[in-house]
Amino acid sequence: MPKFLALHGFLGTPEDFDFLKAKFNIVAPDLSKLVELDKQELYKYLINIINIESIDYIIGYSFGSRLGLSLKVENQLDLPIYCLAGHMGLNPKEIGVRGEVEEKFCEKIISLNRQEFLKYWNSLELFKYDEPLKKINFNNAQLFFEKYGLAKQLELIPRVKERSDFHFLYGDKDTKYKTYALKNLKKFDVELLQDAGHRLIQYPECVMNWLQRKLNE
Repeated sequence: MPKFLALHGFLGTPEDFDFLKAKFNIVAPDLSKLVELDKQELYKYLINIINIESIDYIIGYSFGSRLGLSLKVENQLDLPIYCLAGHMGLNPKEIGVRGEVEEKFCEKIISLNRQEFLKYWNSLELFKYDEPLKKINFNNAQLFFEKYGLAKQLELIPRVKERSDFHFLYGDKDTKYKTYALKNLKKFDVELLQDAGHRLIQYPECVMNWLQRKLNE
């Protein structure tokens, strides 16, 4: 069976990708521990997994997609990547505003307890069409933004030479990311999942069908 390095999202866990185990081998590290590492150390750790486990593909959801994309592009990895609600990085003009948003997220993480933050996070406009999260992995939550926020991610598109190994899936109701994809990823393989929001991990059957179809193309 094909083997995937599976990278979960912010507040997620490795078990988020268990639904893929029926058809694929899945190696899913706990990113809430790895965000303690500096970027190059984190890359080294993940590349070591790729080599030891003979990984065939990368799949990521949201934050995990961003991490997977950065890992692949910055290290010129010859591995196809499948991104659920992924982002290739901001242009310089967008970074300032996004940095302020992420500072606010960090303030909320510090000032609120787990349940209060969960309520706040579920209320964001981005998740308007998603089922609310009921459980979260709150470990090192602040570091996801302080060290690996979107505002700190490199702008990856100009660094990509071969686009055929990049595959993106977005929710049709996820207006923010859908707009981003249709504007910025025109030369990449992009599909929209009808009636879905941002949390594509909540549509396991649809994701599985998309993934199997892509692998068979």
